[in-house]
Amino acid sequence: MILFKKLFSGKNEQKSSIKETSNSNSELENDIQRQLLNDEKKIMLAQVKTYMTGHQGADAENAFKAVGILNQELRANVLKQYTWHYLDDMNENLQCTMQLVLTEVLEKTKPFTDSRDIYEKVMEIKYKGFDN
Repeated sequence: MILFKKLFSGKNEQKSSIKETSNSNSELENDIQRQLLNDEKKIMLAQVKTYMTGHQGADAENAFKAVGILNQELRANVLKQYTWHYLDDMNENLQCTMQLVLTEVLEKTKPFTDSRDIYEKVMEIKYKGFDN
């Protein structure tokens, strides 16, 4: 924790970049629904920079909100084929870029280092999964 304070003390005062969208049937959601039905999948559906929380479920919630995917059923369908991938660009505000990428492609790139690994080292705690 001392390392965290040295590196990042006093830099967590920025406001959240998460944008709320009131229309759950947005054009983006319709485009993503069409993409899920398409035979040729995009490797990446979305990318957003958002705050890390120490919990993958909360991070996914933040990322979905930030890109404007509010429909819960659509989110569940997306996660059947895609995974939120953390880039390795965590900054002093505990923000990182998350990409919604095709799971089968992501699995082929393992092992890799991402912002969760950096978070665990800096914060000296284990990042929690969806089930924790």
